[in-house]
Amino acid sequence: AAVGTAPVAPALTTPAPTTPAPTAPAPTAPPTEPPIETYLAYGQNKDLFVAHIIGGQVVETTQITASDPNGWIISLAWSPSGEYLAYERLSPDSFQHVFYVNVLAGDAPVDLGISNGMSWSADSQQLAFGHEYELWVHAVASGQSRRLTTHLGFNWHWSAPAFAPGGGALMAAGSLDDDMGRYGLTRYKLYHVPLDGSAANAYPSAGMPSLTPEISGIMPEVIRFSPDAQKLAFSTIDYIDGCATQAQYYVANADGSDLRVLPVASLAALGAAADKLYFYGDSLAWTPDSAGLWVTGRVTDCARFTGIVGGPQASHVTLDGAEHEIIPGDFTSLSLDRTGALVAVLKKTGLNTITIQILGRDGHLVLALGAGDLVAALQP
Repeated sequence: AAVGTAPVAPALTTPAPTTPAPTAPAPTAPPTEPPIETYLAYGQNKDLFVAHIIGGQVVETTQITASDPNGWIISLAWSPSGEYLAYERLSPDSFQHVFYVNVLAGDAPVDLGISNGMSWSADSQQLAFGHEYELWVHAVASGQSRRLTTHLGFNWHWSAPAFAPGGGALMAAGSLDDDMGRYGLTRYKLYHVPLDGSAANAYPSAGMPSLTPEISGIMPEVIRFSPDAQKLAFSTIDYIDGCATQAQYYVANADGSDLRVLPVASLAALGAAADKLYFYGDSLAWTPDSAGLWVTGRVTDCARFTGIVGGPQASHVTLDGAEHEIIPGDFTSLSLDRTGALVAVLKKTGLNTITIQILGRDGHLVLALGAGDLVAALQP
C-alpha cells in the first residue's frame, strides 16, 4: 500500500445466480391397457378378417373369406357366446348372402344363400335372417333352415329380425309396399313373429297386432336388446334432401311398450329440424350394465349450409337422458367389448378414407389396424 494511505479491502462480488439448465419434460407414458382378451372382426380390401387381441395388442389375425373383388362385407353379427360370427356379403351372383362361421373352431363359413339381415338367439344356436321378403330361422346343430312367414302375393316387407327375450318369437319391423316411397322411406311398426310358425299366414296387422305405434323413416337395419333383456334399442333415418338427413335413436321396453326417442343432450341443445338443424347418427351399442348406450352423432346446418355445427362424436348416453363420455371424431360402425372398456369404430379421416380403431372410453387410441371397408365389430 502507498505511504499514508489506508489499505483498501478488496471489493466483494456476489456471484451471478445460476439458472439450471432446462430439462426436457418427462415423456408421458402411454396408457397401460388392461389385459382384456377379445376379438375384432372387420372388413378390409373386400375380405373379412378377425384379429385376436390381448391387452391392446394383436396376437393373431385370421382371414375368414376367400378373396373376391366384388365381395364387400356389408354387416356383422357376433353370437352372444362369442363363438360364431355371421356376416352379410355381396356374392358373385350380385345378391347379398348371409354366412356364418365358428371363429374359435376355425371352420369353413356356411352360406345360407340369398338373404339379408341376421341376428342370433340368446343361446347362439339359432340365426334369424330375411329371404325373399320372408323371415327364416336357421338351426346351427342341424344345419336346417325353416320359414316363419308366408306373404306370397302380399306386398309386405320385414326388416331387422331379432330374437325376443324368452325365446318364443322374433321381433321385427314390418311395412306395406304401398307405404314405401323413394329412398326406402316408409311407415312401419314392430311385431312379434312366433317361432313355432303359427302366424305364417297371419298377415299384419289384422292377424298379428303391432307392438308399437307407427314410426316414420327408413326401416331399421338392426334391433338390439339390452344385456339384461329388459329393453330394446334401434335407430331410424328420415331422408329429406341432399343436405338434410334426420336420424333418431329409439328405446323401449322389451315388449315394445314405452317407445321413446333417446336424445344426445349436447347435440339436441343446438336446435331442431324446425331450424333446419338436422341430427344424424348410425351406430348404437348397449353398455354391459344395460343402463345406456354408446351412439354416434352429428348436427348439420342446412339453413345456412355451414356444414357440421355439432360433433361429429361418439357419446355415452344413459336411459335417464344424461350424457357422459364424449369422444370427438367422425365415427361409424361402433361396438363395445364385453367389459365396456373398449370401443371399436371406423373413423372417417378423409373423403374416402376409413381407418379401423379401438379406443378407450376416454377416447385414447388403443390400437389402429389400418384402412377399413364398411364394418367392424368387437366380440360381445
